[in-house]
Amino acid sequence: MTLARLRGAAHAVWSGLRAASGEPLFFLAWAAIAGILAGEWSGNGSALWWTPAVGIAAWWFARIRKAASLAFLTLTVFALTHRLQLHDPVRALVEARAAPGRALPAELTGVVEDAPEQFTSGGGLWRFPVRVLALRVNGEEWPPAGAKLYVVLQDPLAIPVYGDTLSLTGVLTRADATRNPGEFDFGAFLRVNGYAAEFSATGGQDVMAITARGGGNPVLAAALRSREWIGAAVSADLEDSPDIAAVVRTMMLGTREKTPREIEDAFRVSGTMHIFAVSGLHVALFAFLL
Repeated sequence: MTLARLRGAAHAVWSGLRAASGEPLFFLAWAAIAGILAGEWSGNGSALWWTPAVGIAAWWFARIRKAASLAFLTLTVFALTHRLQLHDPVRALVEARAAPGRALPAELTGVVEDAPEQFTSGGGLWRFPVRVLALRVNGEEWPPAGAKLYVVLQDPLAIPVYGDTLSLTGVLTRADATRNPGEFDFGAFLRVNGYAAEFSATGGQDVMAITARGGGNPVLAAALRSREWIGAAVSADLEDSPDIAAVVRTMMLGTREKTPREIEDAFRVSGTMHIFAVSGLHVALFAFLL
């Protein structure tokens, strides 16, 4: 009986692959996945020499079969792009100067790259990405090289917005290594999302200053202002219930606000957690409102 089930499962998988192979992007998707994995597993900079070799092979295969050449080209582009995205001089300096979990005193000047998010419901921690303009660590100037830092700001006197240029004094922290199986790997999260390291600071007047505004993309800034306006409109008269207001805004806008654990558990147990993800539901709601 077990052998028959295995044969049935194998036949179903093979039938699915044969059906999917007729789709024009099926093999290109697998080539892209293979390219990302190749870029992830290759050593620092090694993709820079073997990627042209694969490109030459793709050109040669073009004389034999165009589909194979296109797959090789897709693999090459995704491998090189992913490898270049992972290459970060600031991250390399942090790893060279600090052990896992250690922090370095630093001064940062940079531009806020996204709308700050409240780390905990009703708390004073805010997090947002910052594109580095200047970075001084332990009194030494580090080349920014387009680096992006994951900033955690505690109890700010003024909450920055997208496009603000900030001057911050705090600590540059290398993520600690995971100690338990299945534990959230914060270091991997920073690396995959393109962050060089975490930068932590308090929001007092002596360590934070907004030196300029409007430094971001005007289209994205307008979109974020529209999102804030819609969020305020759908949560009107809920100022005394911040947890409920956060749930309403998340359901309407797909924002990543921190909701209380008991509310998340209730949606998870009921099988309706998917309504918090951006989907056609939000598009339909927007269309209805318009």
